[in-house]
Amino acid sequence: MPETIGMGAENTPDGVKVQVRGKSGERTIEARKAIAADGRESNIAESVGFNQKRQVLGPPRQRRGGGMVCYELEGVETGLPPFSWVQFCIPSINRSSVIYMGQLTGNSTQVSSSEETIQKLMKLPNFVPWFRHARLVKKTATAVGGSRGMLGPIKEPVEGNVVIVGDVGAPAETWIQGAVASAYMAVKAIKRDLGGQKDYQEYIDWWQKAFYFQKPEYFSMVFGMFALANAWSCDEDVDYVYNLLQDKVGVPQIMIGENLEMFKERPELYERLKKGYEQAEKMVPKAGS
Repeated sequence: MPETIGMGAENTPDGVKVQVRGKSGERTIEARKAIAADGRESNIAESVGFNQKRQVLGPPRQRRGGGMVCYELEGVETGLPPFSWVQFCIPSINRSSVIYMGQLTGNSTQVSSSEETIQKLMKLPNFVPWFRHARLVKKTATAVGGSRGMLGPIKEPVEGNVVIVGDVGAPAETWIQGAVASAYMAVKAIKRDLGGQKDYQEYIDWWQKAFYFQKPEYFSMVFGMFALANAWSCDEDVDYVYNLLQDKVGVPQIMIGENLEMFKERPELYERLKKGYEQAEKMVPKAGS
């Protein structure tokens, strides 16, 4: 049903009821099962109670300094694999590393940051070739967090007859690969259930293992971003650190935090990094909290 949104869902003894709203008003749909795939601000997840057990990682929705926007562009030529998602770290134009780029289907690419930062990124010599033939299709405002705040991951993706997929249960975007994979696994589980095998454990196990945000070190990665934002003094700091780590594979924030001794040749940078990670460590939720 195009131009229709899910307002909420309710588990029933025989299935599920979903309230939807479209141009003609609201109506109720009844089914045996429902898949919630309505994004990080999911009305379905909220109404069924998924969010009650989630950690709150940040305050309710807020606009970052200067406001964030999302550019949807056509004709961006990165040479990266399809559907790549990139976070840029360029202190001279944005110390907080809040510059995100994701490749969509077709020839579309999203870039999110402040408008001033996006304009500067597109003019940097290293990236001019990427955006030489780019055309702006759409520009939308975006925000940080959600109406309930920035939430941690959903641990159990099944509640009664409602199964969640993709961004609904995630603190960050699962992006295209994660959304498709989780939908595929969820449909397999529902098919087994409708066939009489009342068992979603395979999907639950997969969900808990497939995404990085389910791992304890995810929080170290998130708050490591704050540590680095407070440590960089210039672009050369970033070049120096990443050159030392260029042969390693892993999450930059965690690798830097685990290899601080490597940066002692630059005492001032080392001290800033050390202090940043000490502060970030205090922000990481403890087990059971």
